[in-house]
Amino acid sequence: MAYATYEEKSAVIQLPYHLAGRHRVAFSSNMTEQQIEMAVQTQSSAFIDWMEYNDAHADSRDLLYSNIPMHYTYVKHRGWHMRRKGHTIGRLPVAVPRQGEHFYLRSLLTVKRGARSYRDLAHV
Repeated sequence: MAYATYEEKSAVIQLPYHLAGRHRVAFSSNMTEQQIEMAVQTQSSAFIDWMEYNDAHADSRDLLYSNIPMHYTYVKHRGWHMRRKGHTIGRLPVAVPRQGEHFYLRSLLTVKRGARSYRDLAHV
């Protein structure tokens, strides 16, 4: 007999990262131009929320972005919160040198702890 895995969540999550102003935004074809602009301004990402959490809370500033899921859990539209149970490993998607700034951003995220902004990431 097989075990039911449809209710289980993976212990490894992929952590998105992006250059400033280049995060993905979801919108539908029936939205107006103003609604799309509002979506661009209001939608966030786990990466942006991580930097905002670091800016507001000193307790997470000693963690790398890839280590944050071990201690915190991400809730969409609500941000990062202290993990109560379970263990999760965070992984950064692969980037190759040909991708330029995207590759260098990933490289910075492997060494910079507790970044509070893109400017803060530049100071290693």
